[in-house]
Amino acid sequence: MNRRRPSLLRRVGAIVALSLCATATLAGAVIIDSGDGGGNLDPPAGFPYWKNVDQRFGGTSVIYLGRGWVLTARHVGAGIVVFDSQRYSPDPATLTLFGDPNRPADLLLFRLSSHEPWPELPMLDIATRPPRAGEPVLMIGNGRNRDERRRVHSPTGQPLTGWAWGTTTSKRWGTNRVIGSVQTVVHNGTSTRAFSTRFDSLYDGGATEHEAQAAEGDSGGAVFARRRANDAHSEWVLAGVMFTVNHPFGGSASAAYYGDLTHAVDLSAYRREILAKVRPECVVATGDGLAERLDAPADCGWAEGAEPRAVTAWVGDALDPDVRVLRDGALLDGGAWLRDEMLLRDAALLRNGTEQREPAVRGKDGVDARRDGSAERWMPRAAWVVAGLVVAAGLATLIITLGSRTRR
Repeated sequence: MNRRRPSLLRRVGAIVALSLCATATLAGAVIIDSGDGGGNLDPPAGFPYWKNVDQRFGGTSVIYLGRGWVLTARHVGAGIVVFDSQRYSPDPATLTLFGDPNRPADLLLFRLSSHEPWPELPMLDIATRPPRAGEPVLMIGNGRNRDERRRVHSPTGQPLTGWAWGTTTSKRWGTNRVIGSVQTVVHNGTSTRAFSTRFDSLYDGGATEHEAQAAEGDSGGAVFARRRANDAHSEWVLAGVMFTVNHPFGGSASAAYYGDLTHAVDLSAYRREILAKVRPECVVATGDGLAERLDAPADCGWAEGAEPRAVTAWVGDALDPDVRVLRDGALLDGGAWLRDEMLLRDAALLRNGTEQREPAVRGKDGVDARRDGSAERWMPRAAWVVAGLVVAAGLATLIITLGSRTRR
């Protein structure tokens, strides 16, 4: 695995570019802070996709999506892969990259050869949204095991504590929480939409029970999240693919220090392109690219991706992420569509897969969008109050006038 020197981390949400003066290393079992570091070799209780994460023959990690399709990091590459102790060969004609062709994402999709039976493993759902800051995630990879405790000083004199990487590897799971917002990680000719986790000490508070950090060999490994962020009983979805780690405070590249970061591809950003290959019945081509179909099978996963909550969104602002806007049976980029002020013309709004029967989106230009695609004028609440007072005052004046006339 190649070592990567300072990388550029562009935090898209804040529109701020940072040059990271630290060593970035391609990600390799995950290092866990709990116990003696040798646990978590069996799947978490109730987790159904343990066998979907395995390895490319000779090292690094790969993920089986279903129908013969395999997802991994681009720098891992395609090759013979192992799932449930069985080897499979790739079909070179199916290699698929994502993003800008001149600077693609560190993400690779390929199909296994059809000359041999594909793995009998469940289909994975791709997340419809990136994990939010603070949201717990489950990390699975085939990287280095944990070795001895490390206590060193950074080049600036800051004390660093963590764990050295061992010389052997294992498939292991760990946990962490997402930090910050979605970002674009640019390095070594790639540009990848990503989210990050930070390796925190169990003794400092804030760490998860099996706090994890990626190591060499975890590249191509999986990051799972719950379909509904606040529901620990909702289904697991594949949210990310680990592809690099970063040591923001310095220290050896062959160790996991507290404060180190793991970067994972935000698969929601590439979901439609992945579905176009793996589940073509879930998407449709439009003039603006790919969109998800309204009449897609229920197991395509997008309809269940929204959380039940009140829906309010404004024309000109980003659309509430829990709302799906559809036109001609296709799921559109609702935010961009509303910014174009094509307000639900020949369209419908969905929330949790159900069409809204009441006005759901209110435009700043004073238009309510309704279920049938019509748009109706409205007045702000304050305007209605004022209007009501004016009408009431008018009625009172009329009554007084009529009363005075009667007395005459």
